[in-house]
Amino acid sequence: MASRRSLTLRKGKDTEAALESFVLNDDLLNSKGQPAWSKSPIVEIKLDKIILPEFQLRLYYDREKIEQIKATIQSVGIREPLLLRPIPGKGKYFELIAGSQRRLAAEELGHRMVPAKVDEVDDLIALKIAIIENEARSDINPFERTRGIIQLLSTGLQMSNDEVAQILTSLFNAENRRSDNNVIINDEQKRFILSVFEEMGLNWKSFVANKLQLINLPTDVVTFLESGKVSYTKAIRIARVKDEDIREELLKRVVAEELTVKQLQSLITTVSSKTNSSEEIILRDRARAVLKRATSPKLLKDKKIRKKVESLTNQLESLISECE
Repeated sequence: MASRRSLTLRKGKDTEAALESFVLNDDLLNSKGQPAWSKSPIVEIKLDKIILPEFQLRLYYDREKIEQIKATIQSVGIREPLLLRPIPGKGKYFELIAGSQRRLAAEELGHRMVPAKVDEVDDLIALKIAIIENEARSDINPFERTRGIIQLLSTGLQMSNDEVAQILTSLFNAENRRSDNNVIINDEQKRFILSVFEEMGLNWKSFVANKLQLINLPTDVVTFLESGKVSYTKAIRIARVKDEDIREELLKRVVAEELTVKQLQSLITTVSSKTNSSEEIILRDRARAVLKRATSPKLLKDKKIRKKVESLTNQLESLISECE
């Protein structure tokens, strides 16, 4: 089985050639058992007949990149056709598989028609192609890529994304323990999971250890990410802020004020500094108030309370000595 990593190493000027060669010579087959889109002619399709897939791999569009694509289209047209598949029961409507940025750029330029190739492929092949194409163009961020891989596994296993995440964690823990007693899938399912990572050129253990956590970002941050309002680089910084109210304010400001990553990071540093300072003052005042009450003559007359106060005082003294 071909490694997807061989494709990602050939990004750049040869991306289109590498992608075409990769797709046509791998085992990404259409409903007739032929390499997907290999014999599909390039045809002109109306933009309003192209429907975005229910699961959209790309969530955020870099405006600078879109403007570059628009400039290219105005200069030489759309050089690479979009990849589509027919939508059963919807006549002349087609689902977009690859080429979302080209579609958006053409739409903004007012084009009515775009060059495309149409072929019948199943959900698994469609999603694989979408991930591979975006990988080749270096256009998806780690959050989008992680969502894509999880969705790919979910589609193949016919399980929910949460179940897939649970299975991957179970496999990872079993590997570390060198025991599969708690693994909740059969051998065929395990082979499928490992084959997907091999196809995508990914180390599955590294993915689980370093990327799986991305799908557990705070809900408010994920909402902004999935709506395309903020980029991954900004969202991941905001996600590190623990206070929900502060996160919400940061999310609103980064969109409303169109803050750069540098400006956002500066704002987070300022807010965190104020928050930490405020928390320190609150804790200091609490400690003083408690100490004053705990050392009142009335309380210390009680032997049990006095003994507990003495024990806690010893612990504090020990803690302070360790920190000094």
